[in-house]
Order: sequence, then C-alpha cells, then structure tokens
Amino acid sequence: MHFRWTVVLIGWLAGLSTLLANHYVPAPLDELILTGKNYLYHANFHQARQTFLTVQQQYPDYPHGYFYTAYMTLLVYSQNLSNDSLRQALEDQISLAQKVAAAFRKKNRQNPDAIFHQGLIFGLKGVLYVLDRSYLRAYWFGRKAIRYLEEVARLDPDYNDTYLGLGLFHYYVDLLPRILRFVVHVLGFEGDRVLGKQELQRAVRGGHYFREEARLMYILFTYFMEGEMQQSIAELKRMAADFPENPIPQLLLGYHYRRTGKLKQALEIFQQTPEIYPELLPQMVNIKYYNMAVIHFEMNRFDAADSLLDYLIRLPTRKSIYYQAAIHFYKGLIADLRMDRPTAEWHYAKIPRHKQSKYWYNAVQMYRKHPMDSLMKAYVMARNLYLGLQFAESLERVEKVLARLHAGVKSTHPDLPYLVRDLQAIDYFFLGKPRKALELYAELIPEISRMEDKVRKSWIYIRYARVLYSTGRFKEAAQMLDRANDVDDDYTHLIVKREEIIMERKQAQGK
Repeated sequence: MHFRWTVVLIGWLAGLSTLLANHYVPAPLDELILTGKNYLYHANFHQARQTFLTVQQQYPDYPHGYFYTAYMTLLVYSQNLSNDSLRQALEDQISLAQKVAAAFRKKNRQNPDAIFHQGLIFGLKGVLYVLDRSYLRAYWFGRKAIRYLEEVARLDPDYNDTYLGLGLFHYYVDLLPRILRFVVHVLGFEGDRVLGKQELQRAVRGGHYFREEARLMYILFTYFMEGEMQQSIAELKRMAADFPENPIPQLLLGYHYRRTGKLKQALEIFQQTPEIYPELLPQMVNIKYYNMAVIHFEMNRFDAADSLLDYLIRLPTRKSIYYQAAIHFYKGLIADLRMDRPTAEWHYAKIPRHKQSKYWYNAVQMYRKHPMDSLMKAYVMARNLYLGLQFAESLERVEKVLARLHAGVKSTHPDLPYLVRDLQAIDYFFLGKPRKALELYAELIPEISRMEDKVRKSWIYIRYARVLYSTGRFKEAAQMLDRANDVDDDYTHLIVKREEIIMERKQAQGK
C-alpha cells in the first residue's frame, strides 16, 4: 500500500511542476529546463539538480529555478520525513520561490507563465500536507493552486501541460473519504474522476515539459484505481525500456508481479532493479529489499525472508515510520511462526499507533493479542499459497484446518474460523467454482459480525463483493462494499473506492 502511494506521490510531485509551452519561456531557459528534465528521467539526480541551480543563477528574476530547487528538495524530503533540518530548508526554499513568483507576476500580469508559477508554489505546500497525511489542508492548498491553473487554461486553452495538474486535482478530490468529499461539496468544490482522466490524457498527448509525468500518472491511476492492468502494464514496460536507469518503472513492475502472484518473476525484477542515491532517495532501496523479503515470506521461505529483513535493517538507508513498522510486522510474524513468542511480542510492540504506520498497527493487533498456534500457522501458510496462485494446494491445507476445527480443536485466535472459511471460499472461486464460493460466503457472511478484527472483517466483505460482481450480482456487491467501508482504515476505504470503480465498469460493459 505505502509503496503504491510513495510512487504516486513522486509522480505527483513531478506533475505539480508543469510549465507552459515554450513560447512563454526564453529559448535558453527552455533548453535548460528540458536538459534538467532529461537528466531527471534518466535518474541522473545530481546533474538535474545542478541544472536547475544554473537556471536560478542565470535567470534570477524568473521563478523557475527557485521552484525547481524546492521541487527537488521536496522529492528528497518525501523520502526522509523525519529529517527536521531538511524540512526547514524546504520551507525556506518554498518561501523564497513564492516571493520571486509574486514579483514576477507583478511585472507580467497577463503572462500565463507568471500566473502558473504562483499556483505551483501552493501545489508544493499542498504536497507537504499530503506527506503529513493532513488531507483537508492538502485539499485547501491544492484548491488554491487549481485556481491559478484554471486561469491559465482560460488564457490559453492549448496549454496542455496545465491539464496534468487539473487532472490530478479532479481525480484526487473524487478519491477523498466520503465525509471529506461531503465537506468540499458543501464548500462548492467538486471532484470528477472521469474528467480527471480525460485531462491527464490530454497532457499525455500534448504536454511539452511534462508528457512523461502525465504518462506515469495515467498509468498509476488506471492501474491502482481503475483496475485496467493489461493496458497499464504494457505502457509501464515501454516506460521501463525508455528509461532503463530509472528504478521507478521496474519497481512498479516488480510490485505488479508480486501482487498478482507471479512471485518468481517479481523476485527477478527486484533483484535487477538498480539502486540509486540511497542517501537521497532511501525509500527506493528500501522498497526493493522489502519486497524481496515479502516475496520469500509469501513463498513460505521464512528463513530467507528473515535474512533479507535483517539485511534491510543493516542498510544505512533512513527508514520511514511506515517501513520500520512493516519490518517489525514481518520480523514479529516470522518469530511467531517459529513459536518464539517473546521475540514476536518485542517486534509487535515496536509498531506505533501513528498515522504513517496505521496500516501495520491495525494488521498486527490480531497477532499481538493472541499467541500463534498450529492452526493459525497452517492458515498463514495456506494463505501464502493462495497469494502465489497455488489455489488447489491452498484449499487442501485450508480444509485440513477446517477438519481439525470441526473435530473440536480450539485455536487461540477467535477470528480464525472466519478467516479460514473466507480463504476456502475464495480458493474455490479461483479454481473456477464460483457457485461453490457463493454458497460458502452466503453461509459465512451472517456470522462475521462477531469478528474481533474489524479491518479483516471488511476485507471478507470486499472479497465476497468481488465474487458477486464477477457473477453479475451488482446490487448485492454494492451492499457488501458499503459494509466494508464501515471501518476506520484509510487503505480499506481506498480499496472500496477502487472496487466500486471496477464494478461500475463491469456493469456498463454488461449492458
């Protein structure tokens, strides 16, 4: 989850730095900007930064160089959120860029370039609040930025780069949690996912400086939120071929293959992914080794996973709160599977109740409250087989656990009977037996109101909804997604929104 939004954020940061078509910019400045962007695409981070500093030195009255200096610092800060001195430097750079942009606008009242750069600075501030997970504040600064973008679009409708920012904003607002969407609606602002996609497409087709950023963002939204995997992955492969030095397309491809169960292929991609600037972009390196460890875990290779996690801990890269929590989750779970409860409890206790680690805090509660036993261990290993697309093997293990439960064997985990039956049902679905899956879920769903773990209960509703809408039962699927949304977990809310989008498309295709 955090990986997808880390990459989305990096793409968004780039997307916020859209410029006007080159006829608004002096030709030498235009050339410098394009040179810096080319360095950035090919992961030559130091040369890109130096180029943008040169812009600042050669064009001190233009806001471009100051903006790009702050922009690149923001990229680095997004990977080092606990670095207070870097945060202060970034805020100082944004403040300076804002002053230069205001002075430039004063001298160039009707120049779209001047108007646009004032919007960019508000965009940078908005991203800072996204990093802080203060989404309503992020919305406010985003809205201020959008007002400038809208003015630019009115002055020059063919300014295609501006549609990247407009598209991101309109799409983002449509993804806000329901209560926040209601608040911004009352205030007179609307998100529009469909319009956002169209605007992104326009930037992809006609963007001057930011066609590649628009291309990446369109891939991310269509993949993560629209579920259009085939189209997205084909375009992502082309991007990886265009920029082989850049790890982002490769990391995304590896993530795709891991999440779709092609674990060996995913492992090969992560092993081949270059490690760039670990001191500046540490999370890129952390993402690589973390995913390799998770792949081994999902292959039931717990010793190999543990070794990779230890290697990741020893790396001198700064770990975000999210990745610290993720490491402790898997280290604790591996210790639990080895029946080493003291070590497991030590790791579990290290996961804070923090907004950046909320996903892992929620995930660990079941294991923290209840000791591992042989039944839960068998379930974890069966679920890993399911994640690796070994549905028959997973089902065989699941039904052995069910047989023991039916024979009267008790588990220390009160939710285990529900989790096992959920896995049994979804295994049958992927084995091509949707009717059997529906029967099993119909028996299970009335009982899960008793579950202790509210997040895992929501995910049972989500999986049942997928089976329902895959068999054309859209109304019932919508009801299950409504139930799934009734939980205090941002990631679950986001997945519910994605499932609603996918279901809407499937329903339209069936008409």
